[in-house]
Amino acid sequence: MKRRGLILVLLGTVLLLAAVSLVLYNNAQDRSSGEYAQSALDAMLAGMPETSLATTATTSYQDDLYAPYETTTSTVPLDDTIVVDDRAYIGIIAVPSQNIQLPVLQEWSKSLLQYAPCRYNGSALNDSLIIAGHNYKTHFGRLFSVNQGDLITFTNVNGIVYQYEVLHCETLDGGDIEGMLKQEQGDWDLTLFTCTLSGQSRLTIRAQRLEDS
Repeated sequence: MKRRGLILVLLGTVLLLAAVSLVLYNNAQDRSSGEYAQSALDAMLAGMPETSLATTATTSYQDDLYAPYETTTSTVPLDDTIVVDDRAYIGIIAVPSQNIQLPVLQEWSKSLLQYAPCRYNGSALNDSLIIAGHNYKTHFGRLFSVNQGDLITFTNVNGIVYQYEVLHCETLDGGDIEGMLKQEQGDWDLTLFTCTLSGQSRLTIRAQRLEDS
C-alpha cells in the first residue's frame, strides 16, 4: 500500500509539473505573439496615411466556394497591403472598449495566427470581412468581454476607417463553417472570432457598419 501511495504521489507531481510547464509555455507564447503584433502595428502606423472615415459605397463581389477552416480562401479580390517582415497586412482592427488594437494579416493559416489576427474571408469593401484571431490575452482573448453596442473599427492600409457596432455575440461549433460564413441580407457586415478555452467552439462577434462610415 505504501508503495502504491508513493507511486500515486509521484504521478501527481509529474502531472502537476506538466500542467505548470504548459501554463508557462502558453504565457510565454502569448507575450511573444503580443510583442510581435505590436511591432508590426507600429511599423504599419508609421507607413499609413492619415485616416479618414469611409464614405464611398461598397462594391459587391460574389463568394462562390468555401473550404474548411484549415484551408479557407476567399474569392473576394484582396485588399491593398503593407508588408512587414515579409508578411502582408490589410489593416488594423480595434475594439476601444477592450483596448484592442491589432494588425490584420492578408492571408489565413494556423501558423500565421501566431503573429497576428488574419483575414479569414471577405473584405471591408463589400461588408463581408471576417477576421480570425487566437484567444491569447494579447490578441483576441479580450473579445469574451465585448458587449452589444460596443464600437469596432477597421482601418485599411490606405487610412480609410470603417466603423461598426456590435450586434450580438454567439458561440459556434468549431466545425460549423457554414454558420460562420453565413450572412443573411443586411444582418451583419463584420465578424471577429476566436477559439473558446476548450478549443472546440468559436466565440463569434457580429457587427454592423455604421451608416456614416
